[in-house]
Amino acid sequence: MAVEMEPGTAPLEPDVIDALAEVGIYSPDPTDELHRRLVDALRRTRGEPDGIRFTAMRWVYSWAFEKAGDEFAVAKSEYEAKVAKAVIRFRDDGERSGEMCTRRAEATDEVQQANLRYRVAEQRERLARKRLDTMADQIKVWQSVNADRRAADQFHARTA
Repeated sequence: MAVEMEPGTAPLEPDVIDALAEVGIYSPDPTDELHRRLVDALRRTRGEPDGIRFTAMRWVYSWAFEKAGDEFAVAKSEYEAKVAKAVIRFRDDGERSGEMCTRRAEATDEVQQANLRYRVAEQRERLARKRLDTMADQIKVWQSVNADRRAADQFHARTA
Protein backbone atom coordinates (compact mmCIF):
# COMPACT_ATOMS: atom_id res chain seq x y z
CA MET A 1 0.00 0.00 0.00
CA ALA A 2 1.43 3.39 -0.98
CA VAL A 3 1.53 5.87 1.88
CA GLU A 4 2.09 9.59 1.29
CA MET A 5 3.46 11.41 4.32
CA GLU A 6 2.31 14.77 2.96
CA PRO A 7 -0.42 15.36 0.39
CA GLY A 8 1.02 15.48 -3.09
CA THR A 9 4.36 13.93 -2.12
CA ALA A 10 5.87 10.70 -3.33
CA PRO A 11 4.75 7.53 -1.59
CA LEU A 12 7.08 6.02 0.97
CA GLU A 13 9.92 4.02 -0.45
CA PRO A 14 10.12 0.28 0.37
CA ASP A 15 13.34 0.71 2.39
CA VAL A 16 11.69 3.42 4.52
CA ILE A 17 8.60 1.26 5.07
CA ASP A 18 10.86 -1.65 6.10
CA ALA A 19 12.88 0.54 8.48
CA LEU A 20 9.70 1.86 10.09
CA ALA A 21 8.42 -1.70 10.51
CA GLU A 22 11.68 -2.60 12.27
CA VAL A 23 10.80 -0.04 14.97
CA GLY A 24 7.18 -1.16 15.26
CA ILE A 25 5.50 1.29 12.91
CA TYR A 26 3.56 -0.92 10.52
CA SER A 27 1.05 1.67 9.33
CA PRO A 28 2.78 5.05 9.05
CA ASP A 29 0.35 7.87 9.81
CA PRO A 30 0.92 11.12 7.88
CA THR A 31 -0.79 13.04 10.70
CA ASP A 32 1.64 11.70 13.33
CA GLU A 33 4.59 14.07 13.73
CA LEU A 34 6.81 11.29 15.08
CA HIS A 35 6.19 9.24 11.95
CA ARG A 36 6.89 12.21 9.68
CA ARG A 37 10.14 12.98 11.51
CA LEU A 38 11.27 9.35 11.34
CA VAL A 39 10.54 9.25 7.61
CA ASP A 40 12.56 12.44 7.16
CA ALA A 41 15.48 10.99 9.15
CA LEU A 42 15.40 7.77 7.12
CA ARG A 43 15.28 9.64 3.83
CA ARG A 44 18.14 11.96 4.85
CA THR A 45 20.33 9.01 5.80
CA ARG A 46 19.44 6.76 2.85
CA GLY A 47 22.52 4.87 1.73
CA GLU A 48 24.40 5.58 4.96
CA PRO A 49 25.59 2.79 7.27
CA ASP A 50 23.02 1.44 9.72
CA GLY A 51 24.75 3.16 12.64
CA ILE A 52 24.17 6.58 11.11
CA ARG A 53 20.53 5.75 10.33
CA PHE A 54 19.94 4.39 13.85
CA THR A 55 21.52 7.49 15.37
CA ALA A 56 19.32 9.77 13.25
CA MET A 57 16.27 7.83 14.42
CA ARG A 58 17.47 8.01 18.01
CA TRP A 59 17.56 11.82 17.78
CA VAL A 60 13.93 11.73 16.63
CA TYR A 61 13.02 9.50 19.58
CA SER A 62 14.84 11.91 21.90
CA TRP A 63 12.67 14.73 20.55
CA ALA A 64 9.55 12.60 21.13
CA PHE A 65 10.67 11.80 24.68
CA GLU A 66 11.17 15.48 25.46
CA LYS A 67 7.75 16.34 24.03
CA ALA A 68 6.05 13.52 25.95
CA GLY A 69 7.80 14.59 29.15
CA ASP A 70 6.57 18.15 28.72
CA GLU A 71 3.00 16.97 28.07
CA PHE A 72 3.17 14.69 31.10
CA ALA A 73 4.36 17.49 33.38
CA VAL A 74 1.63 19.85 32.18
CA ALA A 75 -1.12 17.22 32.54
CA LYS A 76 0.05 16.23 36.03
CA SER A 77 0.18 19.88 37.15
CA GLU A 78 -3.29 20.56 35.76
CA TYR A 79 -4.69 17.50 37.53
CA GLU A 80 -3.12 18.43 40.86
CA ALA A 81 -4.35 22.04 40.56
CA LYS A 82 -7.91 20.91 39.81
CA VAL A 83 -7.89 18.57 42.82
CA ALA A 84 -6.55 21.33 45.07
CA LYS A 85 -9.17 23.84 43.86
CA ALA A 86 -11.99 21.36 44.36
CA VAL A 87 -10.75 20.45 47.85
CA ILE A 88 -10.66 24.14 48.79
CA ARG A 89 -14.16 24.62 47.38
CA PHE A 90 -15.51 21.71 49.46
CA ARG A 91 -13.70 23.03 52.56
CA ASP A 92 -15.21 26.45 51.99
CA ASP A 93 -18.62 24.79 51.70
CA GLY A 94 -18.19 23.42 55.22
CA GLU A 95 -16.77 19.95 54.77
CA ARG A 96 -14.50 19.27 57.76
CA SER A 97 -12.79 16.08 56.70
CA GLY A 98 -9.80 16.58 54.45
CA GLU A 99 -10.12 12.99 53.26
CA MET A 100 -13.76 13.54 52.32
CA CYS A 101 -12.86 16.75 50.48
CA THR A 102 -10.28 14.85 48.47
CA ARG A 103 -12.68 12.00 47.69
CA ARG A 104 -15.38 14.43 46.60
CA ALA A 105 -12.85 16.32 44.46
CA GLU A 106 -11.72 13.12 42.75
CA ALA A 107 -15.35 12.25 42.01
CA THR A 108 -16.00 15.42 40.01
CA ASP A 109 -16.16 15.13 36.23
CA GLU A 110 -13.59 17.90 35.79
CA VAL A 111 -11.02 16.19 38.01
CA GLN A 112 -11.71 12.78 36.48
CA GLN A 113 -11.07 14.19 33.00
CA ALA A 114 -7.86 15.85 34.19
CA ASN A 115 -6.80 12.57 35.82
CA LEU A 116 -7.41 10.71 32.56
CA ARG A 117 -5.32 13.23 30.59
CA TYR A 118 -2.59 12.92 33.23
CA ARG A 119 -2.58 9.09 33.11
CA VAL A 120 -2.56 9.00 29.29
CA ALA A 121 0.31 11.51 29.21
CA GLU A 122 2.17 9.38 31.75
CA GLN A 123 1.80 6.30 29.53
CA ARG A 124 2.94 8.23 26.46
CA GLU A 125 6.02 9.40 28.36
CA ARG A 126 6.78 5.80 29.36
CA LEU A 127 6.34 4.63 25.77
CA ALA A 128 8.67 7.37 24.52
CA ARG A 129 11.26 6.32 27.12
CA LYS A 130 10.98 2.67 26.09
CA ARG A 131 11.31 3.57 22.41
CA LEU A 132 14.46 5.50 23.18
CA ASP A 133 15.82 2.58 25.23
CA THR A 134 14.97 0.16 22.43
CA MET A 135 16.75 2.34 19.89
CA ALA A 136 19.82 2.38 22.15
CA ASP A 137 19.64 -1.43 22.27
CA GLN A 138 19.36 -1.52 18.48
CA ILE A 139 22.54 0.55 18.21
CA LYS A 140 24.33 -1.83 20.60
CA VAL A 141 23.25 -4.80 18.48
CA TRP A 142 24.50 -3.04 15.35
CA GLN A 143 27.83 -2.28 17.06
CA SER A 144 28.21 -5.92 18.07
CA VAL A 145 27.39 -7.19 14.57
CA ASN A 146 29.75 -4.62 13.09
CA ALA A 147 32.56 -5.68 15.45
CA ASP A 148 31.99 -9.34 14.53
CA ARG A 149 32.20 -8.47 10.82
CA ARG A 150 35.44 -6.54 11.35
CA ALA A 151 36.93 -9.44 13.30
CA ALA A 152 35.91 -11.88 10.58
CA ASP A 153 37.37 -9.60 7.89
CA GLN A 154 40.64 -9.34 9.84
CA PHE A 155 40.78 -13.12 10.26
CA HIS A 156 40.19 -13.70 6.55
CA ALA A 157 42.83 -11.08 5.68
CA ARG A 158 45.40 -12.82 7.92
CA THR A 159 44.63 -16.31 6.63
CA ALA A 160 44.38 -15.43 2.96
